[in-house]
Amino acid sequence: MILTCRRLFAVSLIFLFLIPAAVSASQDARIFVTAVEDYHNGNYRSSQDRFNELVNRGVASAELFYNLGNCCFKQEDLGHCIWWYEKALQLNPGDPDIRFNLDYARTFVKDTSNTAPFPFYRIFFFWKELLPSSFLMVAALTLNGSS
Repeated sequence: MILTCRRLFAVSLIFLFLIPAAVSASQDARIFVTAVEDYHNGNYRSSQDRFNELVNRGVASAELFYNLGNCCFKQEDLGHCIWWYEKALQLNPGDPDIRFNLDYARTFVKDTSNTAPFPFYRIFFFWKELLPSSFLMVAALTLNGSS
């Protein structure tokens, strides 16, 4: 009898700890479904807010990050869009949809890194470009002391 009570108590403790996790998971699932419905209805901002709520609750999945990337893309927020796609790709590197959307979003980014940076040596050696080479040669010989 005592052994049965202990077993019953142990089983009830296990269920007691599992119930909050199940409730939290069902809440997360409801938020996710609502966010997807908002997305399909064209409410991209509301959908993004709901997906962000899941991220703030500690949910991390490739599907969640992929959908966040889609919401950001629809709102023309390319920086966050690419960031979310990259996070999704880290969790699921073999997903062709994530890879395609990431590559597609990157085509809209204007890359300004192809322009060469201003060479700072031009500040210190400006005279090399402004003065003719014959003048520089005469100046060098004159300053050197030889003729």
